[in-house]
Amino acid sequence: MSKDIVDDTIYEKVFSFLSSFLNSEAHGVAMYNAWNVLDILTETCVSDDQDPRTKAICLRFLGKLILHDSQTTPIMFEKLVNNNQDLLNQVVQCASASEGSLRVASVEACYGFIHCPSGCQWLAGNETIQKAIMSYLKDANLYLVASTCRFYQVLINNTYDDEKHNQALVNSSENLFKLMNPTKYIQQTLQCDDGLKTIGITYDFERFATLEICWVIASTRSNAIIKYLEENHILGLIFSNPHHADKTIRSRKIEILSKVIEWVPNPAKVLSIPVEPDSSETEAMAQACDAFVVKGRHLLNSSDFQGVMTGLDMLRIVLILARRLPLEIVLPKVEDLCKFFIELLQGGTNRTLFAEMATITDMSSLQWHLWDCGRAAANRKIFIIAIFKPLHTIVHEFPDVIAKVSPLETMLDILEGRGIAMDQRVLKPLLSQLHPLLVSVRQRQLPIIATITPDHGVKKTLMTLVGLLEDSAVDGRTVKLILETFDSFLRNSQFSDFMLQKDISKSVTQALLLRLYDTEWDTRDSVVTFIGSLYDAPHIPARVQFAQQNSLALEVIEKIVDGEAYVRSAALDALQQMMNNASGWIFIKNNEVTKHINSMLPPLIHDPEALVRRAVLEAMSCLIHNQSYENLFDVQGISPSDVSMLMDDTDWEVRLRVCYLLHQLWKTEIHIREKSKKGHVHEEKQQTHFYELAGDQLLLLSAQDSARLVRETAMEVLKSIQADLDSEATHSMGGKRALALEENDQAFADAIGKIDFTRLAATISAEHMYEETFDIDYSGVDIKTMTESLRDTNIMDCE
Repeated sequence: MSKDIVDDTIYEKVFSFLSSFLNSEAHGVAMYNAWNVLDILTETCVSDDQDPRTKAICLRFLGKLILHDSQTTPIMFEKLVNNNQDLLNQVVQCASASEGSLRVASVEACYGFIHCPSGCQWLAGNETIQKAIMSYLKDANLYLVASTCRFYQVLINNTYDDEKHNQALVNSSENLFKLMNPTKYIQQTLQCDDGLKTIGITYDFERFATLEICWVIASTRSNAIIKYLEENHILGLIFSNPHHADKTIRSRKIEILSKVIEWVPNPAKVLSIPVEPDSSETEAMAQACDAFVVKGRHLLNSSDFQGVMTGLDMLRIVLILARRLPLEIVLPKVEDLCKFFIELLQGGTNRTLFAEMATITDMSSLQWHLWDCGRAAANRKIFIIAIFKPLHTIVHEFPDVIAKVSPLETMLDILEGRGIAMDQRVLKPLLSQLHPLLVSVRQRQLPIIATITPDHGVKKTLMTLVGLLEDSAVDGRTVKLILETFDSFLRNSQFSDFMLQKDISKSVTQALLLRLYDTEWDTRDSVVTFIGSLYDAPHIPARVQFAQQNSLALEVIEKIVDGEAYVRSAALDALQQMMNNASGWIFIKNNEVTKHINSMLPPLIHDPEALVRRAVLEAMSCLIHNQSYENLFDVQGISPSDVSMLMDDTDWEVRLRVCYLLHQLWKTEIHIREKSKKGHVHEEKQQTHFYELAGDQLLLLSAQDSARLVRETAMEVLKSIQADLDSEATHSMGGKRALALEENDQAFADAIGKIDFTRLAATISAEHMYEETFDIDYSGVDIKTMTESLRDTNIMDCE
């Protein structure tokens, strides 16, 4: 490959192409072997002044080749050792290269080697490569660290393979692992982790790289990994000290613990959690749950607020482990945890309640963080957002618990108090939990508190949301979240009756109308979109009934002429949804507003915003489809010059929709013509708007449009019309038709017949776009170079 190639992604495409044969072809290795691929790779790598990117691809492909060869009867590595020693020397040399891409390529080659016994033996005999790979666990290059972690993942799996599927591979892996065992280094790094943030110091990279290999190991679900973890207790060091001032490192620790908890049969043993003697695996998991709760509660009173957040993360992990325990064991634990979260939620929103809670349990540090320090307001917000995460899990996965220990009153208090609830990060999780929470409570018919029945809880929730919707301080994004919550109630058969009750329905409608004329356009847009969605699929009767008993459709129609383009577009989209819904269309017809709609739409084709012009054309197509376009094409309506203007619109999507409109008009008039043949319509009443608008000429011109998709649409429409005309000519029963129609149809059919659709289809194909990607002329292009000072700065760029 030429060194003049600037685009590094081309090298990756070549590598993917070469690798694809190994992945897809059963005899891919044999094919490459027949081509003497090892000789080609050797010649490429040892050539003078070779581009490092080309050499990196060769070594990475070598690793892939050896990996796939090891899955059958391995022959390639023996051939590599005997005949291509220079290529192996390149693997060793690149392990200490200055270019990060070459070091990564060297590791990936070794990753392929350790899948075969002879490859492990070669690595065991090469001290240089061993030291290089072990040093990569301290490297700042994350790509290099990731490749090294994958290398150790396979090596540990092979070494601790109890099933011994390949005894020779196990023996050679054990020997190599003794020489390259990273366990001691991992333990030392984790033990020295004092939790302090040391930005810019190499030790930070070592911490992160160590956690990366722990993450890879913890994510590997195998018996070999379990055996390794139980023997070496490296994850116990993370459990004993899960906190760190650096957010990235802290998050990685929590992710590792969460991953282990998901699948390890005995987490207590892997995490070095002491359990009672002779405990079963279930009992040990229950005790591990308790240990996480104790650790989390302890961290909640940390002097560092980030330690408080780590404590909440530890409590959240308990819920992951709870999924694996029997209900009779887990429900009491989750119930206690849920009560504790509710207390924390109350304490985070009410200082008096927190003070009462702090008198029972020592939470002086947490109280200072939430109520007394300079960042108390910000801390409370972060704290409450974090609490909603485990509550969300309990609401959705433990409905029996959430129904018994309902946080509804606390949530409604937060909503009614406004303040912190106005933050989207708080409001969104809060509203998302109201509906499933009420479902759980109502299904079990448990009182929310001693004096509140489930039905009263639903009504109170809805009225609280109405009050929030009416609040002028609520912005458009919040309005959208509230409307989504209302929609979730309408979709649920248990709660839709409440939404349809006269008092609640009236209150919600008044709030909607208030917001429909809000001064902020995004609020109006959200309300219009919500009303239109009530008619959209899935067609739920309660949603349509709510819209129609409150005449919301009529209100939306008036917003077609709103002062904001986005609202006009949303109103037109909502109108389409109504017209496409059978009940919605009947409602429009019964209220005799079709003539009004027909008079409102034509001026909008001149709208300065393309999105409005697109939407109005789609709405017109719906009217034509429903055969209710009586005055759409009259003197005050759309004229031939208007349609011609739209076909020359600067927005290609507008031109595309004109094609759809003309096609819909054609199909409607064909339908009327067929009814006329059967005597249902008198000839003098037949409509010929298609030809009056010069639809035939415009569609023929659209087949030559500059936009590929417009040409494609025009071609499909013309083919469909040609089929209609051929069918009519074939099946004509001699019924008398208007002479003008016959002449127009024949002329149109003749014009369509002259079109070379094969040639037109060739201009529509997007294949030439892909060809341009490969046919790149690099002449005159400056070669991008990197100075030595920029190398190895964690940016691979192949390097």
